[in-house]
Amino acid sequence: MIGWSFRSPTLVTKHNALTKKIFTPIARHRDAVARLTEAARKGTDHLIGVHIRQTDYKKFANGKYFYSPDVYCRIMQDLEGQLKGRTRFLLCSDAPLDLSLFKAVDVVQSTGHKVEDNYALAACDYIVGPPSTYTAWSSFYGNAPLCFIQSADATLSLAQFE
Repeated sequence: MIGWSFRSPTLVTKHNALTKKIFTPIARHRDAVARLTEAARKGTDHLIGVHIRQTDYKKFANGKYFYSPDVYCRIMQDLEGQLKGRTRFLLCSDAPLDLSLFKAVDVVQSTGHKVEDNYALAACDYIVGPPSTYTAWSSFYGNAPLCFIQSADATLSLAQFE
């Protein structure tokens, strides 16, 4: 088997450190991510990365994984209620966000740069978002537990994060 369908968990495990080393961002992106995540973690016990994919997901799979800000906010509130201490959410999106739509939770927005957003998600304690290899890479790179939102009416629990 070759191409997109090729999978080798054994080789991924064997070459984990080398893969991460090869794909470490250049200094300016690493520094931007460090500044962002350091500031985002101040005064909080938990930082949850939220990947809000808006542009291409309007049409991908007939919009199945395109969720409104209300859906994300509800899921964020559900997750916050399951954690002890103060929780902040790092929002990463491929489209401009109206942060006033997330006023029910404590949020900070990422830089909007594709590389920086990807690695900022990797620096979070948990990552949530629609099914996406972008989000999966963040989870892999940062060893951060990940849970995909499979439907707009999904109810997530921390036990679902892998």
